[in-house]
Amino acid sequence: MFKTVLFPIDRSREAREAVTVVVDVVKRYNSRLVLLSVVESPAAIESPADVMASASAVAELLAEVQGLFAKEGIETEALEREGMPPFVICDVADEIDAH
Repeated sequence: MFKTVLFPIDRSREAREAVTVVVDVVKRYNSRLVLLSVVESPAAIESPADVMASASAVAELLAEVQGLFAKEGIETEALEREGMPPFVICDVADEIDAH
């Protein structure tokens, strides 16, 4: 049913809480898991202190989350993109044919 799962991640509480659900779905349906984190374009950043505005912060987050899934025996693919998150997430979902 869920051949490819796209999991957009950031440092939000909601993303942390969703990990358990994503683990369940991926294991239940033997899905491909693609992690996505978006470095926000400078024009899209409302606060200069935004941690997702840094490519190094995004790379660190992706590595951390890949480790969480590896502990569950789940292989992941990680993508890092730049832009406005809502638009990038939709574009990537189409690109990888996420269901």
